[in-house]
Amino acid sequence: MDRTYIIGSSSWKPLAEALDAVLVSLPDIDPDIRRALTEEDQQIRVDRRLHDFVCNELGSSRGTVIIDMDEDPVIALLTVLHIRLSLEDLGIGSLRPIVCSSEMPIESFLYGYSFSQVLTTSSVYFCNASGIAEKMPYFKELPPEKYESDFLNRINIRPPAEIGPHSLANLWGAGVMYRLTHAGEACPEGFGRLSDVKKILYLKYVLSRSGSIENLLFKNRITRFAEMTPVNARGKRILLIDDAASLGWSEALKGFILAPDLFEVIDRKVLSFSDFDDSEQDIILNGDFDLIFLDLRLGGSREERIINPDAFSGMDVLRTIKTANRGTQVIMFTASNKAWNYKSLTDNSAGANGYYIKESPESGFSNQFSLSNLKSLKREIEVCLTKSYLKSFFSFKEAIGEELELKEERQIVFIKELKSQLDIAFSMAETATTPESFQFAFLSIYQAIEIITSYFTRVEGTEESKLMLVTGTQIVEAKPIKQVQNGILYEFSEERVNDSSQWMRIAAILLQMCGFSDNGLIDTVRQVIKLRNDFIHKDPRFGTGQKITQDGLYLHPDTQDSNLIFSDPKFFSIYDSMSTKGMLFKLRRHITVNRAAITDKEGIELTLACIERIYETIKPFI
Repeated sequence: MDRTYIIGSSSWKPLAEALDAVLVSLPDIDPDIRRALTEEDQQIRVDRRLHDFVCNELGSSRGTVIIDMDEDPVIALLTVLHIRLSLEDLGIGSLRPIVCSSEMPIESFLYGYSFSQVLTTSSVYFCNASGIAEKMPYFKELPPEKYESDFLNRINIRPPAEIGPHSLANLWGAGVMYRLTHAGEACPEGFGRLSDVKKILYLKYVLSRSGSIENLLFKNRITRFAEMTPVNARGKRILLIDDAASLGWSEALKGFILAPDLFEVIDRKVLSFSDFDDSEQDIILNGDFDLIFLDLRLGGSREERIINPDAFSGMDVLRTIKTANRGTQVIMFTASNKAWNYKSLTDNSAGANGYYIKESPESGFSNQFSLSNLKSLKREIEVCLTKSYLKSFFSFKEAIGEELELKEERQIVFIKELKSQLDIAFSMAETATTPESFQFAFLSIYQAIEIITSYFTRVEGTEESKLMLVTGTQIVEAKPIKQVQNGILYEFSEERVNDSSQWMRIAAILLQMCGFSDNGLIDTVRQVIKLRNDFIHKDPRFGTGQKITQDGLYLHPDTQDSNLIFSDPKFFSIYDSMSTKGMLFKLRRHITVNRAAITDKEGIELTLACIERIYETIKPFI
């Protein structure tokens, strides 16, 4: 049988012995806090103390609790509420009978005390100490099916005044995220402010009203939330910019995003990007992050009256980030559920890559909505992490545009054409989500290869066409090659060197004009070109399906060594991604990319990496 507990002074010892009850003292509350509680600015500190007291001293027993009302009526009433609202920690023990004892009539407590409404709820009894023993058999626990009607509907818990609605909403929202990623369990001790979510009386009250009582009492949430697995961010760099990061969002996100190489936090209240100090601005713009989480309102309560979404501090920071580098992936956090705010966030001029609705205790969202909300965030995070390459793509094309200071007209026309094509390709890659859209983005960036070959080569003659190399005012005929460069032998026959194919042009430009020492780049470009031809011509004689022979490629077998180009860190990361998705196969030392690459971002990444290497080589000859 569950034991009875008495919360009171040593004067209750005789009754405790008569009832074989456990006697515990009412928790000590610092006098300064106790005085401030009357002014409602120390509620949370008292909540922490009483929650720990209830869970540690009373446990999950279902035995009757007797509490002395005369020692400190306010703390006694708060203790009763904490018992009833600690569904997750006490389970069915939160429904135990509670006897409030005093030598004064109940009317003395019904008026003038903020929490006296708990005395009117079921299974909370009131009597003097002398009558408790004989009435013990009549004290009954609160039935779970009566919890809402006979308890919740008879009380009203107000938000704690000292924390403010903005901070309180952030605590609640971070707590919801933590629960969803930890099988419905509240955050344990040791997680900073996030550990307070399950202790604050108002938030316990909101949780009781928003969830199924049976789920809270019997821990059935575990099966409901088991499917929400964290995001794997291995090798990625994450930045959180949020004035409420210390209110739990930092801990909640770290529990949701596993194994990033870096998780950095900027926790500041600002009204614009310029309010950050120089070091913070440098981190935001030059920190090389794969993903940035950015709060819409970084000014806290100072922005509560703003209606125009474009005027929020987070929008100013977002615009600054996207102006500096459009490819930076940014997911916005917002506590607003207004549709026009979402539209402004994802509008092309702002360019957010996704958003997450921070839940407020006032929002009344269902558990199913909470789960769908977080699933949506997970999808957006995973997509953003696959598109982090767009940052270097943007930097590359912008760097090309900065070279327009070149004065010669032919050079300027070439650079403008190349930059314009890369702009188009970037826009297509930025919005690509389906295999078809990735294929068209791949074709768009591939055009840069043709622009380069058109600038440096041309075909002369009719019956006996000749491939000519063009650099500045110098025009020379491309010659058959049979030479060793870094141990790699190239063999171009007289017949094939005059062929106007893109691969022959690129090979001639790099090897003959630029004196390029190959590391496998030319063979990789050949594969990119064949991927394009295979898609355009729909012919088995083209593309990566063609049989690889030395006669067909005019390449020494050493150029097919996978350790050459894919030993480069940038190419290796692409190789690693393609391997995971089954987009390549390896025969002896040679790696062959298959056609699936152009249906996803890897085809774009591989082509871009080749173009960057080609551009570095030809730059002195433009």
